[in-house]
Amino acid sequence: MSGYDYVSSSFDPLPDDLRRGMTSLGFFGLISSISTLSLLVFITYRMIYWRKYYDESIASNQIFVLIYNLLLADLQQALSFLISFYWISQNKIVGPSPACFAQGWLIQIGDMSSGLWVLAIAVHTFIGLVGQKVVPMRTFIIAVISLWMFCLILTAIGPIMIRKDFFVPAGAWVCLTQFPFETLLTMNFSVGSTKTAKMSVYISTTYGSLSPSSGL
Repeated sequence: MSGYDYVSSSFDPLPDDLRRGMTSLGFFGLISSISTLSLLVFITYRMIYWRKYYDESIASNQIFVLIYNLLLADLQQALSFLISFYWISQNKIVGPSPACFAQGWLIQIGDMSSGLWVLAIAVHTFIGLVGQKVVPMRTFIIAVISLWMFCLILTAIGPIMIRKDFFVPAGAWVCLTQFPFETLLTMNFSVGSTKTAKMSVYISTTYGSLSPSSGL
C-alpha cells in the first residue's frame, strides 16, 4: 500500500461540481439517519416497555429482531454519508485520515451487514414458510451474534493488516479501500454470491408457498 498515490486520489480544494454532489449525498444521508434512528428509538422503547402495548414481548418475534438488526446496518450506511458534510466544511477530501477511516469503516460494515441481514430474513422466511419449522430461540440468538461478529471480523481484517493505509480516498465522495485486483474481484464475487443466494431463497420460498403441498 505504500506505493499508492494518495495525492492523485484526494481533492484539495473541492471542485464546485463535487461540492454540490456531496451536499446532496449529505442531505439524503441526514434524512436517512434521522428516519432510521427515530424508528430504532421507537422500536427500542416498545421492546423495553412492551407490557404497556402487547400481551407478550415483541423481542421474542424472530422476524422482528432480524428487521431491527437490518435497521442497525442501514443506520451505519446512512451515517457514512453524513461525513460528506465534514469534507465540505474542510473544502477537501484527503486520506489516510481519521474521517476517511470512519467513512470507509461505516461503508464497509454497512454494505456487508445490510446484505447479510436481508439474506438472513430470506432464509428465516424460507425455514418458516416452506420448511414449516421454527428456529429454536437459543439457536437464533447465537446466529444473530455470530452474524455481527462475522461482519466485524471481515471489516477489521484489512485495517489490522494494512493499518492506516487501508482506507483512502477513492472516487468523488467516499473513502474506500484500495485493493489489489484479486482482492477486489473476491469481494465483488462475495457480494454477487450474497445477492444470488437471496434471490434463490426468495424464488424457492415463493415456489414452496404456492405448491399444493404447502396448504396455502
